[in-house]
Amino acid sequence: MYGSDWKVANNIYEGLVAFTENNEIEFNLADTILISADKLNYRISLKSNIYFHDNPCFKDGNGRRLNSEDIKYSFERLATQENNFSNWEIINNKILGITEFYNRKIDEIIGIKIIDSLSLNIQLVKPYSIFIKVLASPNFYIVAKEAVEFYNEKFKYNPVGTGPFRISEFTKYDNLLLVKNKNYHGKNKDGLRLPILQSIEYNNIRETENRFGEFLKNNTHIISINNSEFQKIINDTVLLKNYNVKKIDKGVGVRYWGFYFKEGKDSESYKVLRKNIAKSFSENITQTSDQFNLKAETLVPLHFLDLKNPTLINNNKLSKNCVNSNFEVSILTNLEYRDLLILENTLSLLKVSYKRITKPNNYYEEIKNIQPTLFRINMMPAFPDPIEYYSLFYSKNIGKINLGNFSNEEFDKIFESIQYSNNQEEIQEYYTKLEKILKDEVAALYLFYEGPSYYLLNKRVNNVKFNFIIPNYSETFLN
Repeated sequence: MYGSDWKVANNIYEGLVAFTENNEIEFNLADTILISADKLNYRISLKSNIYFHDNPCFKDGNGRRLNSEDIKYSFERLATQENNFSNWEIINNKILGITEFYNRKIDEIIGIKIIDSLSLNIQLVKPYSIFIKVLASPNFYIVAKEAVEFYNEKFKYNPVGTGPFRISEFTKYDNLLLVKNKNYHGKNKDGLRLPILQSIEYNNIRETENRFGEFLKNNTHIISINNSEFQKIINDTVLLKNYNVKKIDKGVGVRYWGFYFKEGKDSESYKVLRKNIAKSFSENITQTSDQFNLKAETLVPLHFLDLKNPTLINNNKLSKNCVNSNFEVSILTNLEYRDLLILENTLSLLKVSYKRITKPNNYYEEIKNIQPTLFRINMMPAFPDPIEYYSLFYSKNIGKINLGNFSNEEFDKIFESIQYSNNQEEIQEYYTKLEKILKDEVAALYLFYEGPSYYLLNKRVNNVKFNFIIPNYSETFLN
């Protein structure tokens, strides 16, 4: 899912639990979750008043009540190979029998047991320290079997969930209209049934100037802006007086140029090339640093980490070996960024020949097809935990979210260990080791951690909530 998809899906679907704006866990579809002393069993009780959206996929078009079978089915859907769950390894071998189900050795996930219509038990293979966080990510929204089978491959354009809004009109790459789910289970603190809004319309406006223009004309009530856009208007007292600004995070996204590791390439010579590019590029990008974003020194934004010895990860020494013309570097991008020009200048200074390939459409698929030397990534995590970032370089994710084909046995071993540890000091040591491996192997050229993101809101808009960094309009109203 892309960030724009999440913003819509978060108001259509729900998971068992969700993140609050402060990244704490709150119950959503689940009423209670009891965890056994050995942390292997999660006894989940569902709320009894939750219904799927009214939709033709159901008998008489009336949405039916959520039940335990829906939870089991949603997990089985994620564990079906044909569905190609992009971050399968985040749940692979975590629930008893889920891997065997994925490999079609068994017909159901034996670790998910239905107790009754509103309760079930999930049994893990071994204690999984971030399991609740994983359940709160958008990948674990709950769906109805009837909807998936009714719409088949068109289900993604006809989503049916339990959230506060349901889809009404949809034009690909253009506008989308959500209308109130009259059967929604939520109530506000005053006991008023939610949602309050009758509808939400999403408009796809790419250019910043057009977004501001539509907003200032009151044609749109909310727009998202990044940190650099916010800094440009921070001194506009008239604008800030007439509109509200909501800051929603510390900056969780990271941007980098990833290297592609092709099998059969002269690994030592290629590593020399990567080291030289990394050293020279790091110096050039520092000289032209972005005043609105923090330069990235690690893959994971620093506020997620507490590295005991951060100097261990700095290992970008220029190789004594000469970089020659044996390599032609291919650079894949979807747009012309300033850091792209810096990268190309770096290669010119190193006397490395290169070619630029621009693919504005289906960009991430094109990385797999073209296998360029370097490709630009803008990563936004699905949930706030370093494991989400490190998944990008785990070898079992090659062909999925590991777009650069990176493989390192030590990295994999540490990545697997960190998911089961509850010792914070040990976890921080793992972080340091993972960062050092990525730096030693020169897996990427880090650019920036994205600064805080903001929403500009019309003064009439009240009470927009956020699940992690994703807007939730279930309690929003206009005055």
